[in-house]
Amino acid sequence: MSKEKKKKDKKVKKKKLTKEQREKKYKKVAYAAGEKGIEELLNELKDKTLEWEEISSNQDIQMYKRDIEGFKFPKLKLVSMIPMASPQEVYDLSWKLEGRKKWDNQVKAIEIMKTFPVENENEELTVVHFSMKPPMRTMSARFQVDATLLRRTNDGKIIIGRQTVDDSKIGIDTSNIKGKKGITKPSGVLYTPITRKQWIKYAKKSKTTRTIKEGEDPDEIVATKMESIIFPDIGKNPVKMLAKMMLKMMSKFMPKGFVTMVDYITTEYQEEKKKKSKKSEKKKKKKPKKEK
Repeated sequence: MSKEKKKKDKKVKKKKLTKEQREKKYKKVAYAAGEKGIEELLNELKDKTLEWEEISSNQDIQMYKRDIEGFKFPKLKLVSMIPMASPQEVYDLSWKLEGRKKWDNQVKAIEIMKTFPVENENEELTVVHFSMKPPMRTMSARFQVDATLLRRTNDGKIIIGRQTVDDSKIGIDTSNIKGKKGITKPSGVLYTPITRKQWIKYAKKSKTTRTIKEGEDPDEIVATKMESIIFPDIGKNPVKMLAKMMLKMMSKFMPKGFVTMVDYITTEYQEEKKKKSKKSEKKKKKKPKKEK
């Protein structure tokens, strides 16, 4: 049988998928991409043999890089201890536009383009569009659109895995988004709840000037440890100078951004929480009207 005839037979046999079948296929690809991000994140954090070079450090965040063979741009690792906020609060202030724009004037958009239904109630599977304003935009990809898997654990952790997937494989269209689309290799973020007892131990060791509210319960959640692995793909053969400039910009602006977030959380955000708490207490104190 000739090659041409075989191709024709394959085309005839290939059935068109229904909308439901396509969505099932898209979901499978998106989930695998997000799960791969979580897997890479946890492996990178767990493996003590990996050699990370510190490129930026202050009392709020440490930033490291690790060169990867075949890529001009390295993997980045960020580690930060964020006082006076739970993992959910830090997540809301990092991954939701309403919260992020309160402290980050570089963010342009955080938009959930698509949501897939999942069986596990502790998971969320979405396609997220994330973009930044200058100067970060001029030195890195203008926007990312990643398959993103969020997983909550029984011990209070929030784990996020993400990875860029071709539009056609997850049923989205990014043609209407202005700018150049960047590629995210398997990456992720881990938010771990920190108790008062753990914070006191950390504060003594690190000599941080950041403080937390007074209290007696050693098991109370008073902070969040954030650990992030970032692996943007700017191509295997980019101009070497571009990769150097991009790394320099990221090592300058990313730590600065997280310092701003911690400043916001420990001041304005705490005031907002107090006001909300007082309003809630007033509502509870109000007695219901007697029925006539």
